[in-house]
Amino acid sequence: MTHDYGHTFQSVSGNLPASGNVQVVREDPKNKNLLFAGTDFGLFVSLDAGKSWDKVHEQLIQTVRTDDILIHPRDGDLVVATHGRSIWIADDISALQQFTPEVAAQDVVLFDVRPAIAYGFDLRTDQDIGGSKVFAGENAPRGAAVSYYLKAPATGDVKLSIMDALGRTLCTSTGPSTSGIHRIQWALVGGAGGGGGRAGAGGRRRHRQL
Repeated sequence: MTHDYGHTFQSVSGNLPASGNVQVVREDPKNKNLLFAGTDFGLFVSLDAGKSWDKVHEQLIQTVRTDDILIHPRDGDLVVATHGRSIWIADDISALQQFTPEVAAQDVVLFDVRPAIAYGFDLRTDQDIGGSKVFAGENAPRGAAVSYYLKAPATGDVKLSIMDALGRTLCTSTGPSTSGIHRIQWALVGGAGGGGGRAGAGGRRRHRQL
């Protein structure tokens, strides 16, 4: 890594595998300390500008070669091109983008929520023209993803309440109580469903087969 246009460099290899190639390194456009590295042995993420790395492995074969990485400039999704597992997308990594040393030092943090879309389904106008499409994929879950951070495991239940502008509670959901970053999915109606993650993993993930 260089901060003076190549006059000097510092290593960001950290604890990456000693063998094999690093195919790509991407710096997050909103958090300069958030790095992603695609290697011959999988995808790695660093929260401290390359001093240390964690392997991203959930729903992704650990030894698959990662050839390219894109951080979607509008949606904040992590798009990964692999050699063997096609295109892999981590929906909404905004919690990682907001994760700073100041956040890590706090006991509990509720991250800013990405704007959500409330879809309306109209049977009168809905049309489905499949054509010759031959790919299969999974859309992101509907609703709003609410992410939070726990520095240490909670001693009791972790409950998150959704309230309107008047302070009325719309719903309450119980989330994971272990340390790290977690996420629940609110369906924008009177209930919420939970799904947990961990620090460095970016919450929910999906794989698209092209």
